[in-house]
Amino acid sequence: MLPPGKTYDDKSVLGIFLDEQMIGCIDLVRGYPDASSSFLGLLVIDERYQRRGLGSAAYGRLEQWIRDQGVCDRVRLAVVGVNEPAIAFWESVGLVPTGETKPYRHGRVVSELVLFEKSLRPPADDW
Repeated sequence: MLPPGKTYDDKSVLGIFLDEQMIGCIDLVRGYPDASSSFLGLLVIDERYQRRGLGSAAYGRLEQWIRDQGVCDRVRLAVVGVNEPAIAFWESVGLVPTGETKPYRHGRVVSELVLFEKSLRPPADDW
Protein backbone atom coordinates (compact mmCIF):
# COMPACT_ATOMS: atom_id res chain seq x y z
CA MET A 1 0.00 0.00 0.00
CA LEU A 2 1.00 3.60 -0.59
CA PRO A 3 -0.08 6.79 1.14
CA PRO A 4 -1.87 9.45 -0.91
CA GLY A 5 0.36 11.19 -3.44
CA LYS A 6 3.15 8.60 -3.29
CA THR A 7 4.26 6.19 -6.02
CA TYR A 8 6.25 2.98 -6.04
CA ASP A 9 9.30 5.09 -6.87
CA ASP A 10 9.01 6.45 -3.30
CA LYS A 11 8.77 2.99 -1.71
CA SER A 12 11.53 0.61 -0.66
CA VAL A 13 11.03 -2.94 0.55
CA LEU A 14 14.23 -4.27 2.09
CA GLY A 15 15.13 -7.75 3.26
CA ILE A 16 16.73 -8.42 6.63
CA PHE A 17 19.22 -11.26 6.38
CA LEU A 18 21.10 -13.37 8.88
CA ASP A 19 23.93 -14.95 6.95
CA GLU A 20 22.19 -16.11 3.77
CA GLN A 21 18.71 -16.48 5.28
CA MET A 22 16.05 -13.78 5.03
CA ILE A 23 14.59 -13.38 8.53
CA GLY A 24 12.58 -10.18 8.13
CA CYS A 25 11.71 -7.21 6.02
CA ILE A 26 11.28 -3.46 6.08
CA ASP A 27 8.74 -1.33 4.21
CA LEU A 28 9.66 2.34 3.91
CA VAL A 29 8.13 5.28 2.03
CA ARG A 30 10.43 8.23 1.29
CA GLY A 31 9.01 11.74 1.46
CA TYR A 32 5.93 11.05 3.58
CA PRO A 33 4.19 12.83 5.22
CA ASP A 34 6.60 15.58 4.12
CA ALA A 35 9.69 15.78 1.94
CA SER A 36 12.15 15.40 4.83
CA SER A 37 10.53 12.29 6.35
CA SER A 38 10.77 8.58 5.68
CA PHE A 39 7.70 6.70 6.92
CA LEU A 40 8.39 3.23 8.23
CA GLY A 41 5.35 1.10 7.52
CA LEU A 42 6.82 -2.19 8.69
CA LEU A 43 9.88 -3.71 10.29
CA VAL A 44 9.28 -7.36 11.06
CA ILE A 45 11.60 -10.13 12.24
CA ASP A 46 10.65 -13.81 12.10
CA GLU A 47 9.49 -14.83 15.60
CA ARG A 48 12.25 -17.46 15.81
CA TYR A 49 14.85 -14.66 15.70
CA GLN A 50 13.20 -12.07 17.92
CA ARG A 51 14.66 -10.85 21.23
CA ARG A 52 18.23 -11.31 20.03
CA GLY A 53 18.97 -7.68 19.13
CA LEU A 54 18.47 -8.29 15.43
CA GLY A 55 15.56 -5.84 15.13
CA SER A 56 17.59 -3.10 16.79
CA ALA A 57 20.56 -3.88 14.56
CA ALA A 58 18.38 -3.86 11.44
CA TYR A 59 16.83 -0.55 12.46
CA GLY A 60 20.30 0.94 13.06
CA ARG A 61 21.38 -0.09 9.56
CA LEU A 62 18.14 1.34 8.17
CA GLU A 63 18.89 4.71 9.76
CA GLN A 64 22.31 4.74 8.12
CA TRP A 65 20.78 3.75 4.77
CA ILE A 66 18.29 6.63 5.00
CA ARG A 67 21.11 9.07 5.84
CA ASP A 68 23.18 7.75 2.92
CA GLN A 69 20.29 8.47 0.53
CA GLY A 70 20.74 12.17 1.41
CA VAL A 71 17.04 13.02 1.06
CA CYS A 72 15.29 12.52 4.40
CA ASP A 73 16.44 13.46 7.88
CA ARG A 74 13.62 12.03 9.97
CA VAL A 75 11.93 8.66 10.50
CA ARG A 76 8.22 8.46 11.35
CA LEU A 77 6.00 5.49 12.11
CA ALA A 78 2.70 4.60 13.73
CA VAL A 79 2.14 1.99 16.43
CA VAL A 80 -1.18 0.61 17.63
CA GLY A 81 -1.51 2.06 21.12
CA VAL A 82 -2.27 -1.28 22.82
CA ASN A 83 0.89 -2.87 21.36
CA GLU A 84 3.09 -2.21 24.41
CA PRO A 85 6.01 -4.41 23.26
CA ALA A 86 6.23 -2.49 19.97
CA ILE A 87 6.08 0.86 21.77
CA ALA A 88 8.87 -0.27 24.11
CA PHE A 89 10.97 -1.41 21.15
CA TRP A 90 10.63 1.84 19.23
CA GLU A 91 11.40 3.90 22.32
CA SER A 92 14.48 1.73 22.95
CA VAL A 93 15.91 2.72 19.54
CA GLY A 94 15.26 6.40 20.12
CA LEU A 95 11.87 7.15 18.57
CA VAL A 96 9.58 9.38 20.61
CA PRO A 97 5.82 9.96 20.47
CA THR A 98 4.89 13.12 18.58
CA GLY A 99 1.64 13.61 20.50
CA GLU A 100 -0.33 12.83 17.34
CA THR A 101 -2.84 9.99 17.43
CA LYS A 102 -5.39 8.62 14.99
CA PRO A 103 -8.31 6.25 15.63
CA TYR A 104 -7.60 2.60 14.89
CA ARG A 105 -9.92 -0.37 14.51
CA HIS A 106 -9.08 -3.80 13.14
CA GLY A 107 -11.42 -6.66 13.91
CA ARG A 108 -12.07 -6.58 17.66
CA VAL A 109 -9.11 -4.31 18.39
CA VAL A 110 -10.24 -0.75 19.00
CA SER A 111 -7.40 1.58 19.88
CA GLU A 112 -5.45 4.43 18.39
CA LEU A 113 -2.38 4.79 16.25
CA VAL A 114 0.37 6.62 18.11
CA LEU A 115 2.79 8.51 15.85
CA PHE A 116 6.51 8.29 16.67
CA GLU A 117 9.48 10.00 15.09
CA LYS A 118 13.23 10.38 15.33
CA SER A 119 15.47 13.03 13.85
CA LEU A 120 18.43 11.71 11.88
CA ARG A 121 20.18 15.07 11.74
CA PRO A 122 23.62 15.17 13.29
CA PRO A 123 23.71 16.96 16.65
CA ALA A 124 24.42 20.69 16.37
CA ASP A 125 27.84 21.83 17.50
CA ASP A 126 27.89 23.55 20.87
CA TRP A 127 29.86 26.56 19.65
